[in-house]
Amino acid sequence: MNRNSYATITMNFASGGQYPFLRQLDNIKKFYLATDGYPQVIELKGYQSEGHDSGHPDYAGNYNQRAGGYRQLKALTRLAKNYNTAIGVHINHSEAYPEAKAYSNRIMTDVPGWSWLDQAYLINKKQDILDGTFQKRIQMLKNELPDLAFVYLDTYREERSIAHYTANLFNQMKWGIWTEEPNIFFSSASWTHYIPDSKSLISRFVLHQNRDGFAQHPLLMAGYDRGASIGFMGWQKGKDFNQVLRNFFTLQLPYRYMMHSPLKTIDENRAIFDNGLHCFVANGQHTMEKEGKTLKKGNTIFIPWDPIKEDKIYFYSDTNLSSTWQLPASWRGLKTIFLYKLTAKGKYLIEQSPVNTTNNSITLQPSAGQGYVIYKRPATPEPPMKWGEGSGIDNPGFDNDLEGWATTNTSASVKTLSYGQDVLQLSKESEIRQQLPVEKGRYYDISVWVQVNGHGKATLKAGNQEIYINESTVKNFFDNTDRYNSYFQRMKVTLKAESEELPLLLSFKSASDSSSAYFDDVRIVQKQIPFTKEDKTYYREDFEEIDEGWGPFIPSQSSAFKTHLSERHTLYTDDNIAGRYALKTWNERDGEVYRTSPTIIQLKPGKQYKLSFDYNSSTDGVYQVVVQSNKDKKEVLRQKLNGVGHFAQFFNVEQSDDYYITIVKSGNGTFILDNFELIEED
Repeated sequence: MNRNSYATITMNFASGGQYPFLRQLDNIKKFYLATDGYPQVIELKGYQSEGHDSGHPDYAGNYNQRAGGYRQLKALTRLAKNYNTAIGVHINHSEAYPEAKAYSNRIMTDVPGWSWLDQAYLINKKQDILDGTFQKRIQMLKNELPDLAFVYLDTYREERSIAHYTANLFNQMKWGIWTEEPNIFFSSASWTHYIPDSKSLISRFVLHQNRDGFAQHPLLMAGYDRGASIGFMGWQKGKDFNQVLRNFFTLQLPYRYMMHSPLKTIDENRAIFDNGLHCFVANGQHTMEKEGKTLKKGNTIFIPWDPIKEDKIYFYSDTNLSSTWQLPASWRGLKTIFLYKLTAKGKYLIEQSPVNTTNNSITLQPSAGQGYVIYKRPATPEPPMKWGEGSGIDNPGFDNDLEGWATTNTSASVKTLSYGQDVLQLSKESEIRQQLPVEKGRYYDISVWVQVNGHGKATLKAGNQEIYINESTVKNFFDNTDRYNSYFQRMKVTLKAESEELPLLLSFKSASDSSSAYFDDVRIVQKQIPFTKEDKTYYREDFEEIDEGWGPFIPSQSSAFKTHLSERHTLYTDDNIAGRYALKTWNERDGEVYRTSPTIIQLKPGKQYKLSFDYNSSTDGVYQVVVQSNKDKKEVLRQKLNGVGHFAQFFNVEQSDDYYITIVKSGNGTFILDNFELIEED
């Protein structure tokens, strides 16, 4: 797996559902196309419960509903294989969180562990294994996700026979093993996360072909960053698809190429492999040669793939300088080669380049930062890609221009942002439409992310429900998403399907020639709980069936990762009020913790509202509810929230249109909110 695959990580966290499982599938397709089908291995952080570091050590039966739940996760693990991708999941057998179903006094200790969304406690691994409960949960994961390829075992620092037993159990499941530190599972883990101290040249000499867990080396490479630069799906804020492709061409691809060759000798100047491959540093540039032919010089590469068959050649350069390359011996006798430009929508023939038959070489003029692939003869076209597979929406992320959407004017287009993300751009007066297949009589949440650039009316309309905004002035602080620190916010409507098709419309009416709106990642989620709304009720939320995020609330500032939808676990948790879920925050940064989203709750100037909710505040004087306006620089409500209680109070909105409700913190403590309701008075 390691020798032939690009390794990356995705992230869902804190109830955000930042990268729903089927959105991840579309992103897998983007990488697949942009690298001409190069295999991927992807570790999912946050496949359980409320996301990353939630639900440990359940492993199975407690899947992340905000990201799509069990059915969509299973679809991801199965369908990803069609795009040369192996899916693994991040699990933990060191720490447990009290909301997990497996959390019990039988296997827990009183030793505190990681303190994030909740306080974790260390697991008694031996007792868990002796009771057979660990094996039962692992087998359940295997049964429920039969296409899972590997597991990443986090924070595992066990070196007794328990570790050997665990590795054997994973091997019985036919799973590869990834882990955090290089000294753990040394003989069985093929990939490790923390690598700076893994510098043993003897170990590397022996395991070079099988273990991706070594520090950076001037000749043998490896040591690539395990952080933001390897992924564009949220891990450590990673979002840059262009950087991921650069990482692939300049780091992981040449490293994987070397892994195919046994290491023969190495000194401080040169590494020699037993099939004619040499690596050395020349003029400060890492260089690879095979049988006298250059494959890599600095960040310019000309690498046949795979190293055995040499069916094609990857070409990439950070510069636009012309360069001449000798073709592999297996390509001798060709008079022309076929050069294709690689993109997230597929490969496109650029030219048929003549081969210098005297020395079997070609001369190429690249565009800086652009990947290419070279074939001996015209490449077989890829079958049409299906975007939004299984999601109920055709091309929901606009990954293939406006395919699947109907439009009547030229002011609708797809724009690629600086970090490689495609979004719908509407300008002037424009709209696009799509008919969504639904089940008559069922209830649905339909949402889209939107950012207005300038001023204008951006509208989401589904069936007979619609919502719009005129400006985007509230920054997005939801972490681990490409929208972090932007002005994208999510618009959503909830409705009952009255027929088997639901008309969906996205539109924009500009207030000026320079204004536009971005839309991205349209999503439809079926609700199980009927949606009811009394005449005067403007908004109600009991947090029992949130599609993604925190209901009407969004973070007011960069988070300390202490807020999420807390799930009741009788006997082990006390952070709920009514029902199964509530919104819990503890020990976030002082100031505004979260606020109502301007795309979901829009308080009307001149209107009176009654605000009510249930709450539980662990420490008096720490939390307050405030209603205020940035434009008016004025508060119309401020009330301390002490102890356990039910808050209910009227307030009047003045002349500005940006009044919002926020929970403000000063000091440390836990605050739980439930049964939020706004009534608009006459």
